[in-house]
Amino acid sequence: MKKILSYIKQDLELFKEIMIAVMSYKVAFVIVVILFILGLVADVKGVNAIYGTLELVGVAIIIALLAVIKMCFDKPVQFLAKVAIFSIMWLGSCLALVDFNDFTLLLAFKIITAFEYIFIGCLLPELVSKMEELREKAIQDNALSTEKSGISSENHV
Repeated sequence: MKKILSYIKQDLELFKEIMIAVMSYKVAFVIVVILFILGLVADVKGVNAIYGTLELVGVAIIIALLAVIKMCFDKPVQFLAKVAIFSIMWLGSCLALVDFNDFTLLLAFKIITAFEYIFIGCLLPELVSKMEELREKAIQDNALSTEKSGISSENHV
């Protein structure tokens, strides 16, 4: 039982760190809260449950990715701005095909959910390539520091 409680405590601490990281971006936090509320409203208003579920899953993925970006990057706002601009343009090109004459709540949820997944689709490849660059840079820095420490130890002998 103590083991289970310790696991739960660790998970809660990790969740707390993630939420603190997301809350440091005021705009992102407001967007996530709005999307979460819209997801709950979708379930209450009788919109097909799949849309609310997809929206909440998208919110959870975005929260996790924002936390990773906050922890790993020096200038995360610039990185997110670049991705957001591209995803907004992509959504705009998709919205050109939507018929807004019969605008319903279901259509609004579909558009919001589509934007979430477009944002995730734009964010993931950029994030993975940036993480690879950071990893390669860390490996090179580690190799250089090891090489320098080897040279300095030879000079002292």
